[in-house]
Amino acid sequence: MRLIIQRVLALTVKELLALLRDAASRAVLIGPPIIQLLVFGYAATFDLKHVPFVVYNQDQGRLARDFIARFEGSPSFSLLRVVHNQNELGQAIDDKSVLMAMDIVPGICGILTLLVSMLTTGLSVAREREMGTFDQLLVTPLRPTEILLGKSLPGFIVGFAEGTFIVLVSIFWFHVPFTGSVLGLYIGLFCFLLATVGIGLMISSLAVTQQQGLLGVFLFMVPAIVLSGFATPIANMPQIVQYITLLDPLRYFLIVLRGSFLEGAGVSLFWPQYWPLAVIGIVSMIVSGRLFRRRLS
Repeated sequence: MRLIIQRVLALTVKELLALLRDAASRAVLIGPPIIQLLVFGYAATFDLKHVPFVVYNQDQGRLARDFIARFEGSPSFSLLRVVHNQNELGQAIDDKSVLMAMDIVPGICGILTLLVSMLTTGLSVAREREMGTFDQLLVTPLRPTEILLGKSLPGFIVGFAEGTFIVLVSIFWFHVPFTGSVLGLYIGLFCFLLATVGIGLMISSLAVTQQQGLLGVFLFMVPAIVLSGFATPIANMPQIVQYITLLDPLRYFLIVLRGSFLEGAGVSLFWPQYWPLAVIGIVSMIVSGRLFRRRLS
């Protein structure tokens, strides 16, 4: 058992050194996530600031006036005008002078963690083939399972580091309130990485070159982001598409992120998100193991 752990750790260190020594790999893993975090955090922010609204007050009572006064006194909203009938209200909505928005910074953590973890694992086996070191790996004492573990651990390490960095930036730079459980968040992050690393290894086992691996990663990422509920509520999607989203690990992790940051949720409330992520991760790991053994044979 001790020898197995030593061999797996040695392969893990070798994978991390390969990532750090390669300038292109460093640029892909470090540059784009930071740029996207800043772009989405600032340029694409949907924070509530000076949101225009109109009032159609059919009550005219004291409670209604107090309710409207709270909106007028908030820096997040700007009163455009008071309307007196449904037609004026509909016109205000139709000409898009009335807007609503939401905070997207927590969701960026899930997307960027998905990106770096899948890039780390999705290119690992293909890189060995392309560099001609895959055959050398086969003649080592490492068993196929140990090679798979050694290839997957760097994805976990890089994913945890990247996720932690983005969470800290969200809290201390963008001042997004974190009201939930740290333990609940990191259990969700582990289950999410289990799923993404497994899918990344599946792609890497099928790819012959790094270009194919990169294409496979992005072919998975685009629909994963669209179907996650990040920009479009899942409830608004067609019923058959809603069933397809159940296979998307990002869907579940976004709920964990939003619950941890904005709703004060803890571990007990996240179990409906944990177990689907764990199932997706275990199944993808088993499939990637079989694909890897088939490649070896």
